[in-house]
Amino acid sequence: SSNARREDQFGSPLAECPSRNTFARYPTARCLVHLWTGSYRRAPSTLRYRPKGIKRYRNRRSRESRCFHHRLRYGCARRGMPVFAGCLTQEGADALGAAADVLPGSIDTIIVNVASDASVAAAAKYLDEATKKYGGLHAIVNNAGIVGATFFDDLLNVEQYRQVVDVNTFGVIRVTQALKHLVKRTRGRIVTVSSAAARLGVIGMGPYTVSKFAVSGYCEVIRQELRYFGVSVHILEPGIFKTPMSAECNIKSRLDKMWSDAPTSTKNEYGECFFRRCRAQLSKSMGIYSSSRVDIVVDAYFHAITAKFPNLRYQLGLDCQFVMLPMSYLPTGLRDALFTVGEWLFKMPVPQCALQPSLGLEMVKI
Repeated sequence: SSNARREDQFGSPLAECPSRNTFARYPTARCLVHLWTGSYRRAPSTLRYRPKGIKRYRNRRSRESRCFHHRLRYGCARRGMPVFAGCLTQEGADALGAAADVLPGSIDTIIVNVASDASVAAAAKYLDEATKKYGGLHAIVNNAGIVGATFFDDLLNVEQYRQVVDVNTFGVIRVTQALKHLVKRTRGRIVTVSSAAARLGVIGMGPYTVSKFAVSGYCEVIRQELRYFGVSVHILEPGIFKTPMSAECNIKSRLDKMWSDAPTSTKNEYGECFFRRCRAQLSKSMGIYSSSRVDIVVDAYFHAITAKFPNLRYQLGLDCQFVMLPMSYLPTGLRDALFTVGEWLFKMPVPQCALQPSLGLEMVKI
């Protein structure tokens, strides 16, 4: 009956809202449309069915360059949700706890390093006891990530790839495997941050791109496996946003360290001029094309956690929706041709050996 009391998986009543359109009257149809389009829409109807007492998350637009997870923690606690926040350092945990004292919800900080099996196991043991009063966890949010070394593959080594993959990929796997029994109890959700780079290989971003492709593949697998237990898996694919990872000073420091550690033969092959021009163009483009609307990503987090019908994938940012995603659907040859045209239009620098073929042959002989 239309007047029947609607309840969520915990037996709590769900907020009712008058239906004014076809999709609102038929939530299954709305869900199917969301699955078909695969895009995130910030419409009032997207949070129509949500647990009673949880207000819709309206994060004000801000120009601050802050991490997504800080905003999400405060946003959830501001709406009375209990939050267990993993922090890498004690200083970060203390700052988070002090800021959360005035919020209605609770934020319980846990020191955890997702790159360490022992650290993740200790955090999981603590959560087993701490979440008993809640019946488990409603959602796991995998957000930890690093950019790592960025530049052409010739100047990188296997250890630099391993450092990034150990956090971005194996960190997600460690946390998910250690905690997924808690979301099985509540038939909850697993929300993982991938990247627009998981849709399309980005030149000069080898370790990061590899790690995000692997994360998306892992989430695709466990989504099919965990659906038997009523657990849903959701992927966020943000483009470039103004966060500490995309700050100009951090980009330049990473590139300078990578160039100083590179072998002399590789430096001669690419040339100092090529590196300096790439360094300047990359830092400049990050400042121009990165979006300050970090609230879009935080809203998508909140939607994936609380919405009755969350999307399986969220493409976030204009660069992801109108560049990376459409390009990923093109034939490989056409895509490479468009990249070549783009390099010509933007006057991208070329390695020194590409301009002097004979020099490249001499280096190969050596």
